[in-house]
Amino acid sequence: MEVRAVIVYLSVLDSQEKKSKFEQIYLTYRKQMYYAAFQILQHDEDSEDAVHHAFIKIAENIEKFSDIECPKTRSLCVTIVENKAIDIYRKRQRSINIGFGELIPTTQAPYSGTEYDLLTGKMTVYTDGVAIRKAPKLDSRAKQVYNELVS
Repeated sequence: MEVRAVIVYLSVLDSQEKKSKFEQIYLTYRKQMYYAAFQILQHDEDSEDAVHHAFIKIAENIEKFSDIECPKTRSLCVTIVENKAIDIYRKRQRSINIGFGELIPTTQAPYSGTEYDLLTGKMTVYTDGVAIRKAPKLDSRAKQVYNELVS
């Protein structure tokens, strides 16, 4: 997998000098970049994605890198991957699902019993049609709606 990724990155570069410089950067900083991304994301696949996007950015701007082994190059690589990791983190935060229980207005609750349990996540229906109750994990809004239904 790793060799394929390097080949893809190198195919974007047009000169042998740029390809050699990119390969040196990749071999020198890939582990540090992964570590920096993992510190932010705490997830293997997302960290690998951040490193991948960072190397694409590095390949697009390879002419800005002068000396491979200098602290400036290391700092630039880590900064790029941190920014990509933060982008992924923000995207992940925006895509958190809102439970159906949060969408029920407080003045009128059209669901009761099993329907409400399914909507609030207190019950799960499996593919064979069997419903199993789970311990309630309701946020404050769902608790409010539930309390209004019960009273």
